[in-house]
Amino acid sequence: MTLPKLEIADAEQWALVGPSGSGKSTLLHILSGLTKPTTGSVSIDGVKLNDQSPEFLSNWRGKNIGYVLQTLSLLPSLSAFDNILTGAYFAGIKLTDKVKNEVKDMLSNMGLANMGHKKPAQLSQGQQQRVAIARSLIKKPKLILADEPSASLDRETSSNIMDMLINYANANGATLLISTHDPEIRSRFNKEISLTHGVQHAE
Repeated sequence: MTLPKLEIADAEQWALVGPSGSGKSTLLHILSGLTKPTTGSVSIDGVKLNDQSPEFLSNWRGKNIGYVLQTLSLLPSLSAFDNILTGAYFAGIKLTDKVKNEVKDMLSNMGLANMGHKKPAQLSQGQQQRVAIARSLIKKPKLILADEPSASLDRETSSNIMDMLINYANANGATLLISTHDPEIRSRFNKEISLTHGVQHAE
């Protein structure tokens, strides 16, 4: 995958589109510091990711990036409430009553007010996805990377999840980059990166 120079400003919202195998997930991994590019460099908010150790990148990512993966990776032994709390814990945020109340508010806003005590196996796929998104947002990240967050969900649930991410970005001035192959989701963004067999076009 060859990418020319690309700059994304604070608070911008972009769609990352392209067919399967075009490199969407790889690009998100590079932008999060999970994968290093073979040439060139990646800088986010003044941090040059290429120059950092894995330990630094792990801590930096935990504090600054809300990453929503296709594989949700919720902890099966924890409740929905506690799964969301892990997002704050691994960002180094003290689990105060204020933070716990924020988790309750998030569950309520997502229509899961009575689901906080349930384990992932007791939740539908759409409910699990909302918990995973809440986990990524509880630390109030500056950058949100979402890898096809609505894949395999019905249209209504997909729309609700997109509303969650876009509303958070609007309210908090966060930068949002979402990979998708869904034309309806794509239409909600006026900026996009199009990957076609590794060739990138930004609009």
